[in-house]
Amino acid sequence: RPHPSHLSLEQSLAWIERLRPQHAILTHMHTPLDYDTVLMGRTTYEWGFAFGAEVGGPSYVPFGLHNYVFSDSLTFPSRPGADGTPAIDFVPAREAVATVQTLKRQDGAGIYLCGGGILAGALLRARLVDRVLLKVNPVLFGDGIPVVAGAGAPLTLVDSTAYPNGVVLLDYRTGRAPERSASLVPE
Repeated sequence: RPHPSHLSLEQSLAWIERLRPQHAILTHMHTPLDYDTVLMGRTTYEWGFAFGAEVGGPSYVPFGLHNYVFSDSLTFPSRPGADGTPAIDFVPAREAVATVQTLKRQDGAGIYLCGGGILAGALLRARLVDRVLLKVNPVLFGDGIPVVAGAGAPLTLVDSTAYPNGVVLLDYRTGRAPERSASLVPE
């Protein structure tokens, strides 16, 4: 039985069928991820609207992850989880470090930092990221959003998986001992 924060192959194929992208690459279906919380910045949150996410509602609904969206400009009210819909909290961006420090002291599964680069940089500078899963796709872009804005950290490669389609999944540790694991998984 898959963990609730994982997409099964059937769920992935249904998502692909619904959205009908020109290309779909399924990666890290085998990776044991154990999260109950997802963190994202405003741009990452708004990006989900193009894929059917409800404006003002949580992302990753099928997985039941408690959502935290860090933004100084979004004005949606936070919502408690109910009827199978996960909770979502909108938190001022300037409170991201303090919020994640509090979350990491609480009991729970891992914390999934899904993006963006500004949020990832702030949390990395505050030494709140334990693990970095980096998916490298066989596409080059001339510009874009940085994976981590304004921060750097030495990483130790602990695993890598190359897929036949050219995608490589790199699994790094930051050297920080986790209380409650916080993983950066940029898309």
